[in-house]
Amino acid sequence: MLLAGLAMLGAGVWRPLLAVAVAGWALAALAAVLDARLRTTSGTLAGLVVALLGPLALLLLSLSRRRAVRKVTRRYRGAVATGSLMALTGTGVAFAAGDWALGRLAYTIEVPSAGMAPRISSGDRVLVSPLLLRRPTLGEIVAVAPFPRAEPFGARGRVFSVLRVVGEPGDWVGATSRGYYRCRRPPDIAKPITRALGCRFPDETGYTVSRTQPFGPVPVPPGTFYLMGDDRQEPGDSREFGPVPAKALAGRVVATVWPAERLAVR
Repeated sequence: MLLAGLAMLGAGVWRPLLAVAVAGWALAALAAVLDARLRTTSGTLAGLVVALLGPLALLLLSLSRRRAVRKVTRRYRGAVATGSLMALTGTGVAFAAGDWALGRLAYTIEVPSAGMAPRISSGDRVLVSPLLLRRPTLGEIVAVAPFPRAEPFGARGRVFSVLRVVGEPGDWVGATSRGYYRCRRPPDIAKPITRALGCRFPDETGYTVSRTQPFGPVPVPPGTFYLMGDDRQEPGDSREFGPVPAKALAGRVVATVWPAERLAVR
């Protein structure tokens, strides 16, 4: 039971562990039927409960019946068939639950792009959580799923890039020789970009590793976010394919989990 629980948690980092969790879930359902038959009950209900709720339910059922005497009777002979059926039911439930959780709670991916180097390098394995993303905030690192405008730039797979949120819906963004800026209303490009125009030059020295080349200003429409990598010399961000739809943000990048020497919370 403990192994199945740990495997289910570990599957978020290494998906093949889901098979171990599913096997533990199925064996728990089988054990629930066999244990119930030894205690002279049918075991069908106990097996179904464990198949639906998992190994923890087996522990609770065992504790509730710990005083019942175990003995082999004729009824025990048919327990394997019933137990096998409950094990198959548990296999289906465990796989569906695990697959749902890995798709919506957390999963790992191998970073396919180099835009976030050296903080996150191409080939690093990172933990992504759709649950923790909610509404993206400035400075947050997110995983990006393919969307139509990005497909000409090689957007393939479940996640095609990992980038940083630098612009929110309603912003106007661009860069001058001073660096990257954000405005809350359309700036007059005939004049210097200043705070008086409602613009800000965010302090990006904590994460950028190269100078942002002048561009824009460009609007960030409602329902989209402007994303760029920390290495502004690398291609493959919103400067090429434009603002990213919110529905294309696959999740928040929580941590680098591999290689071990790069283990870090993001």
